Amino acid sequence: MMKETAIKYLSWLSWRRPWVWLLGLFLIYNLALAVVAPMLIKNQLDELVVKRLKLNLDVDGISINPYALTLTINNLKISGKDLGQPLGFNNLFINVQLWDSLGGIWTIKEAHLTGVYGEFKRINTKSNNFTATINHWIASEKAAQTTESSAAPTALPRLQIEDIRLQISRLKIIDQVPKSRFETQLGPIEFQINQFSTLPNATGKQSLLLKTNTQVELSWQGNISLSPFASQGDVKLVGPALTTLADYLKDDFKVAIATSNLQAKFHYALNKPETSGLKIVLSGIEANVQNLKVNQHPEKIPLAALKQVIFSGGELKWPEASFHLQKIQLSDGDVWAKISPQGQLNFTRLIAENSNNSNEGSPWQVVNNLLSVKGVNLHYIDESTTTPSQIEVEKIALDIKNFSTKAQQPIEANGSFTLQGGQFESSATLQLNPLANVEGTYKIAKLPAKAAQTFIEPYASIEIVEGELAAEGSITSKDDVIKIQGAAQIDNFRAQEKSSGHTILTWSQLKLSRIIADVKEKKINIGRMRFDQAFADFNIFADGTHTLTRIIKTPEPATPEAAAADATKSSDGFSYLIGRIDFENASGKFTDASLPLPFSADVAKINGSISTLDSTSHSPASVKLEGQVSEYGEMVMTGAIFPLEPTQKTRMNISFNNIDISEFSPYSIKFAGREIAKGKMDLDLEYDINESRMRGKNNIVLHDFALGKKVEQPGAVDLPLDLAVALLKDKDGVIRTDLPVEGNVDDPKFDYGKTVRSAIRKLITNVAAAPFRFLAGLVGVGQNKDLGYISFFAGRTDLSPAQSEKVKQLGEALIKRPDLQITIPGVYSAAFDTAALQEEKFDAKLREQLSKGLTDANIGSRKYVSTLEKFYEESGLSPSLTELKKSAQSQTSDDENENLDRLTYVKTIKEKLIATEVVTQEDLIRLADKRAQIVYDNVVLVPGINTAQIKMAAAREGGINKDNKLKLELGANLKKKTKTKTKVKEAAKAPTP
Repeated sequence: MMKETAIKYLSWLSWRRPWVWLLGLFLIYNLALAVVAPMLIKNQLDELVVKRLKLNLDVDGISINPYALTLTINNLKISGKDLGQPLGFNNLFINVQLWDSLGGIWTIKEAHLTGVYGEFKRINTKSNNFTATINHWIASEKAAQTTESSAAPTALPRLQIEDIRLQISRLKIIDQVPKSRFETQLGPIEFQINQFSTLPNATGKQSLLLKTNTQVELSWQGNISLSPFASQGDVKLVGPALTTLADYLKDDFKVAIATSNLQAKFHYALNKPETSGLKIVLSGIEANVQNLKVNQHPEKIPLAALKQVIFSGGELKWPEASFHLQKIQLSDGDVWAKISPQGQLNFTRLIAENSNNSNEGSPWQVVNNLLSVKGVNLHYIDESTTTPSQIEVEKIALDIKNFSTKAQQPIEANGSFTLQGGQFESSATLQLNPLANVEGTYKIAKLPAKAAQTFIEPYASIEIVEGELAAEGSITSKDDVIKIQGAAQIDNFRAQEKSSGHTILTWSQLKLSRIIADVKEKKINIGRMRFDQAFADFNIFADGTHTLTRIIKTPEPATPEAAAADATKSSDGFSYLIGRIDFENASGKFTDASLPLPFSADVAKINGSISTLDSTSHSPASVKLEGQVSEYGEMVMTGAIFPLEPTQKTRMNISFNNIDISEFSPYSIKFAGREIAKGKMDLDLEYDINESRMRGKNNIVLHDFALGKKVEQPGAVDLPLDLAVALLKDKDGVIRTDLPVEGNVDDPKFDYGKTVRSAIRKLITNVAAAPFRFLAGLVGVGQNKDLGYISFFAGRTDLSPAQSEKVKQLGEALIKRPDLQITIPGVYSAAFDTAALQEEKFDAKLREQLSKGLTDANIGSRKYVSTLEKFYEESGLSPSLTELKKSAQSQTSDDENENLDRLTYVKTIKEKLIATEVVTQEDLIRLADKRAQIVYDNVVLVPGINTAQIKMAAAREGGINKDNKLKLELGANLKKKTKTKTKVKEAAKAPTP
């Protein structure tokens, strides 16, 4: 029984039975897919990863479900030195639809890859952590390159995947190329595709969700078709994506976005027709950025902080290269613009020096229907000036409509903002590409003048305290010519010196009318400038500095390169034309605190004008101004100013009349140690500057001038002022003089005030040092003739005709200078006069002995000779008369009277007798007094002479002039004032010295 059962069972298992074959095939199928296939897959992975890529491979498990036709790979990890961090995934699941694939289309129901992780590290510009792995792959490639290159292109495989899912848990990205190492982590990333197919015109639904560790979330929903290639869908981006992007690019663009919240979305459509290139359309572009804060990297200096930035209604098309955006709106925020000490704007420094910026023109056409800026404030800081300045532009509102880069496309712009309380408004229509057809208006109201402080700072230490600017006009352009026309005025202006806070310039109103600015021609025309109630205050301070030296900043010497650049800028600068400058009721004040007694003078009621000033013309502008000085003085200024070459060609005449000069005592004290008691002054100043050489004439007329008391003043010049005044003042009490001034105005050492003082000192010194030469000039005989001395022959008191004329001229000059007094001293010279006096004395004695009328004409008479011989013998002189006769014989003879040269004999006796005469000091003084008296007597003969102007002086030793005559030198002094008036005499006896 058992045997039969066994036989029956074995026959049932016979290989001839069909079910046995089916069972065998089933077992083989299960063995092949469940055991062999995973091993083959593992071997292929080893071949690929270990042998070819030179990496390590770890796999927890590979399984295939032979019934469901699914492949599962768990915990695959690839590692190696070249990769750095491991690369792998947690699970790969593929579900193949075998029966659907029998029709020639590979159908996969599910393809899921989850838990992907890894790292991408960019090491330098040419390599990353996958570079070595890729090189290994290329090196191990065994396919024949010739076969591959000659093989015809293969079509895409016929593939259809119903459900593709890719889930990346973490992907670390590191970039070591930037100076600042960049590192971020992406994940989880969810990517899903439904009905993916390579079949023609087949589409499906796809989606992507990407998250980063910085809370950025990118989502996509759409479809992709590969044959032909096409895709469309919707993309959304949420989170601080701008922060991450800026962090990566911070070394190139030097910006860091501290905070921002971005919400953006758009719809896209891509397609690649077989006969044309890729077409891209992005539509419905919307972006909203909240709380955008941009800082400069790495200083963390704020650049912009905006509450909201909105982009809406955007559309981009390629290859049309067009971008259309309905609206851009920037709302409520701040922008910081800063100029460095080197003169560079902070925004221009945002792009790194090594970044590649192309200057090639862009083919893109951009259209923006509306750019709207509201509630934005601009903080402008300028550190390039000596003192850093800051300007606050607030409440910026700007609307630009129909902005476009298309050619000849008109746009509209309206804007307003406030600046330090001033309001700006402007509206315009214009064509941007190219810039043309500008038609606009502008209006400025209540703009504080101190807004210009930044521009003045490099040149002057002035602080603008008060003043408001108002302006309005139009802006137009035609044929590439931009013109700005309008009018402006600055009211209630006041500026002060920075260091002291002292007001130096004010005006009630400055009005500028008919302003035309031509940008192309670089020319500014101003029809008229009018100053109302302008006031300027000029001070000389106690240390000798003055207002201009304190406020004008002297630039540092420029390098040759900077000088060349400045010259270029100067040549490219704007020219100007001012039709007329009027001054109405202007005034000024001059104060000098450097004097012992502080001095101040006021000029008021200045009215007048300056004619056309044209910086491109060589024609002068005429100047005519009139004003009042102090209470009763007046000032008139006329001349010509050459604006193009002010130091090359300028002429100016300034007249002051009826100026009370007693107010100038502080100057006279400092200069000469004397007060001015009284006087009025008329002053005519003529200046001619030609090629920087100034030649000036100072015509001064003083009326009723009188010096006051002496004042001790260190450094004052010791000058004979009283004498100079007496010499200069005429009989009407008027002093007239001309002080020439000359110098190079470009010479830093040229000091006009010092030059004038030097001229005054020279005038006084010359007049006082040679008063009689000055007097000679008064009577028309020329200052080369000196009336200061009278010449006499030896021992004589008579005046020669020439000396008589000189005395007469002296008297006439004294009449012209009634305050001058001369002194006439007696003069003698013992060496010069003694011989003459001895001869005179002897002749007098001889005449007493001789008969009346006997002279030298009868020198040979017997009585004359005997009288001389008698005097000789009585005097006991030697040699004897006999010896004298022998010496006078023409031939030697025993007879002393034979051959006698009687004339020689007589002269010898007389000379010896004269030599015996004694001339005493009293004789010399009497001679001197007689000489003084004869001069006096001749001076007082001049009609109209005042004898009080002549004073005799004691006798003194005199000198001999070049004509071998004795000089009687006159003295000159200020006439002493007396209570009673001295009577004028036709002639008078001189007082006894």
